[in-house]
Amino acid sequence: MISWFLWKQSKKRLRHIFFLGLLLSLIGVTVKSTTVVSSTLSDLFTNNETTTTSGSAAKKKQAAKKAALKKQLLAAWQSVGQEYTSQYSIAILNADGQEVSYTTTDSTFSTASIVKVSIAAQLLHNNGTTQTTLSTTQANLLTAMIENSDNDAATSLLTNDLGGYSSLSSTYQALDMNDTTANADAWGYTQTTAEDQIKILSTIFGTADYLTTNSQDYLQSLMNTISADQAWGISQGATNYYLKNGWLQDEDGWMVNSIGKVELGDDESYLIAILTKENTTFEEGQTLIEALTEQTNSVLSSSDE
Repeated sequence: MISWFLWKQSKKRLRHIFFLGLLLSLIGVTVKSTTVVSSTLSDLFTNNETTTTSGSAAKKKQAAKKAALKKQLLAAWQSVGQEYTSQYSIAILNADGQEVSYTTTDSTFSTASIVKVSIAAQLLHNNGTTQTTLSTTQANLLTAMIENSDNDAATSLLTNDLGGYSSLSSTYQALDMNDTTANADAWGYTQTTAEDQIKILSTIFGTADYLTTNSQDYLQSLMNTISADQAWGISQGATNYYLKNGWLQDEDGWMVNSIGKVELGDDESYLIAILTKENTTFEEGQTLIEALTEQTNSVLSSSDE
């Protein structure tokens, strides 16, 4: 009887030892698994943190680069202005999408003949909307207006094809050129800003929907084949350029403007608009524009080195 009791107790202890061993084994596996999972999660968080930190550093570096470029451009433009009594405004949009502008006055500028770019854009937009092609007459007038700055061609297109001088308002509204106002009596006195002129240039050279690709190419080709007597201004120092100049004299002096796209070496390109007024002579306005352009080219070229 005693032997049987001792055997039962011994068997009971063996079961306890077995279950305890099994429990310890399971705990060991669980601890090991938890350690592995924790390690994996730690790696993920660490990698994510590293990626985020790297991205943040890149953004800060890019922001610092843009800030430095803006500072250099403003200093260069202001230094040019110290040699002139004229009022001027300049804006650029570079290949990185950074726009920088500077003006010596809060007032707007008369477009003079640079408004002809808006006339051409509106005519091409209208034809694209109605899916009609340019007539021979329209094509000849566009060529004369852009390449030779023919005033009669501009007046004819506005009067006979676009519905009058005020019709340009629809283009300015569509392109959010909120500081540009069409003049109903004299198209050359349309008021604008350099920043607004960058908007019309972006429509021609960018990815805007206002013009079809064919219309963009057509207008670009006209601005790229300006007659020799018109090839001054923002073309200064460029390896290739697309431009439209304008000038006008009134009682306050000469208004001289130049807008377009500049291409330099090493695939550097940018859009630029320079507006000036209160120049004592036409030559003074031209010289001011070319000095501002040269400074712009110098800063942008050095920033890529």
